[in-house]
Amino acid sequence: MTATDPLVPFQWLNAPEVEGGVRRLGVIFSVAFFRGLDPAEVVRRFSRGTDSGQESDFDALDDKVYEFLEETDGGDGGGHVGVFRAGEWCVAIEPFGWMVTLDVVLPRLSRGCEVVGVSRHDYAAEHGFEYAIDGTIVTGYRLRHPYERYG
Repeated sequence: MTATDPLVPFQWLNAPEVEGGVRRLGVIFSVAFFRGLDPAEVVRRFSRGTDSGQESDFDALDDKVYEFLEETDGGDGGGHVGVFRAGEWCVAIEPFGWMVTLDVVLPRLSRGCEVVGVSRHDYAAEHGFEYAIDGTIVTGYRLRHPYERYG
């Protein structure tokens, strides 16, 4: 990659696992890109309208996620999302979460906007990709089976 590559700021998402530790997001997470919404609205949609968020750093987000995981025994994902603006898009990061790639959740998240979501789940679930516009899933598939698309 060159220094002018627009993906350079996001290479931390692709960091390899290291001996004695794991990449920043671990082995379960989702990253979604929202066009047409501001960060507060993205947070409100994940919280079903109950929260417009609060500013924090990644360590504080991790703390909230780990508290949620302990309370729920991990079956409901991470329960929290971090959102920041990147040009005309907002990027939502769900540590230990996969909500944005669920075909029952994505239509609600994408109403009135465009969403691209990717999840990584190294255990029971599979990695996924979803693309939706204004409440309609345009396409989606599990990354291990890209030929089995839907939408």
